[in-house]
Amino acid sequence: MRCGIFVCNLDNQSKKNPLNKDKFHRFPKNFDFCKQWLNAIKRTASVSSKHFLDSDYNYNTNS
Repeated sequence: MRCGIFVCNLDNQSKKNPLNKDKFHRFPKNFDFCKQWLNAIKRTASVSSKHFLDSDYNYNTNS
């Protein structure tokens, strides 16, 4: 798996490093959010956590 952001070279091989805390995120199920992602990166892939702020995460959801 590779990050879908064009300039990012993160892939799942980097997960073998125990110090690496990066994660991969699939496209959101919410249609409006998914559409925003598609418009931003123009492909269907996953996006690594390197492209999010801690404040972007909502830990109080069941999705």
